[in-house]
Amino acid sequence: MSEDTYKILVADDEPTIRELMQLVLERDGHTVKTANDGEQALKMLQEERFDFLLSDIQMPRMDGIELLRRAKALHPDLTAILITGFGTIETAVEAMKSGASDFLTKPIREPDQIPLIFQRARRFHLLQNEVKALRELNRLQDEFLALLSHELRTPLTNIGGCLEAMQDLFRDEISDNVMEMLSTAAEGVTALSRIVESLLLMADLQNDRVLLDKQRVGLVHLLEDASERTLAAGEGKVELLLEKAGEEVLVDVDYKLFTRAVGNIIENAVKFNPGKENLRITARVSDNDGTVHLSISNNGRPIREEDCEKIFRRFKQEEHYMTRTCGGIGLGLPITRTIVEKHGGEIKVSCNDEEEVTFDIELPMAR
Repeated sequence: MSEDTYKILVADDEPTIRELMQLVLERDGHTVKTANDGEQALKMLQEERFDFLLSDIQMPRMDGIELLRRAKALHPDLTAILITGFGTIETAVEAMKSGASDFLTKPIREPDQIPLIFQRARRFHLLQNEVKALRELNRLQDEFLALLSHELRTPLTNIGGCLEAMQDLFRDEISDNVMEMLSTAAEGVTALSRIVESLLLMADLQNDRVLLDKQRVGLVHLLEDASERTLAAGEGKVELLLEKAGEEVLVDVDYKLFTRAVGNIIENAVKFNPGKENLRITARVSDNDGTVHLSISNNGRPIREEDCEKIFRRFKQEEHYMTRTCGGIGLGLPITRTIVEKHGGEIKVSCNDEEEVTFDIELPMAR
């Protein structure tokens, strides 16, 4: 069949409807065959393939919903439109749940609209197939990243161990220049190992291979721990201000994962601060109506409003990879969002008129 013409099976127990549909659709160049009930239509579907099934819901021997279920079992890619004399929301919902792309109601007062409904249903079906293909591509990508990470982890561990052993065993026998090169190589292995670990964690999170080991902790304590770990590995002068409302706020979280999530936000603030000096990070913790609020702000580089959602995309950085001044593969914030959402929370980012970037996290309070 050409791109604009289809092979269509019309199933209806009313001869007038069958003839009307066949006349209108053949006029537009489609190939049309008809069946007078569901059983005859199913037999025809078993013998040959059709692009479309146009079926009445109320038919003797087999109704349209049952016909559609069996037709989809035979040909999952079949695009279906159901006809009903009872134009109710319940009927439409049942038709859509059964796999229909659209539905018509009797009496059909405007036959010229029938081809438009077929075009709309076809576009809907093509979009469904594209979504399925994208999901499959995304799944294959995650599996590849996980496999790649596993395959890289062991050799990187071996290389790092050898470099460390060489530094310890031959410290007194090699020159300072060689020792410096060994240190540089060790730092490179450490950086690459962190990238591999992030790739593996992202793949595991996306494919629900991470089980949360929740424990009840104070969010202020967790925030202090994450800040201390992250800032200890950074450079430049960073001022950390911690504001809390009332007593310690308790949450049920996976301590290791959530510390990682908060640490990624702080690390990003440090990494993207232009001068890496005089950076101020302010964290605020509060609770209200059973919800815990964590706000982390910094006075570093502002984020454009149109980029606020983009920074949570995987492998996405605000700057182009050829001209950017900061390293990384763009997984820190996507990992953070996924961790927060796995805890039943939500994270948003905004930038105010004073160019202060704020990450707002909402979590369920521990009960």
